[in-house]
Amino acid sequence: MKSLVWFITGASRGFGLEIARAALERRDSVVAAARDPKVVEGALGQREQLMAVELDVTRAPGTIGGERGV
Repeated sequence: MKSLVWFITGASRGFGLEIARAALERRDSVVAAARDPKVVEGALGQREQLMAVELDVTRAPGTIGGERGV
């Protein structure tokens, strides 16, 4: 099976978390966006195929990845 890359918003809870978990179980790579990336890592663990990034849509435009940007 071909490996995919997923970009999932709201990955710290609910459907976003469950979709991220399912993608990782398939051994796909996941970019998991949430207000607090540490919550994502706490729920899914630190894995080579997981990149947790900060994304807060309630803040001004251009704030993906916090101060450092992505």
